[in-house]
Amino acid sequence: MATLNDILEEKKDNIEMMFDEKQRTIKTSQDRKENSIIEAAVRRDAALFTSVEDGLKTNEELKIKHNYWLTYFKEMYYGK
Repeated sequence: MATLNDILEEKKDNIEMMFDEKQRTIKTSQDRKENSIIEAAVRRDAALFTSVEDGLKTNEELKIKHNYWLTYFKEMYYGK
């Protein structure tokens, strides 16, 4: 039969495990949020820089310029 100390120790272990899992979940959520913010900044800046280019007439030219700026800002923000 389990003693009171055994029961309390088991509950303490369970609480510590739950706390550790919660910390991992929080860290994962923070990482996702930070990545989302960076990705939004990359897309925003690429769109902004694409829109200020003069003389672009066709959609194809805009796509090429936009892809250029996306790559540029991904390298800048992510360091890739």
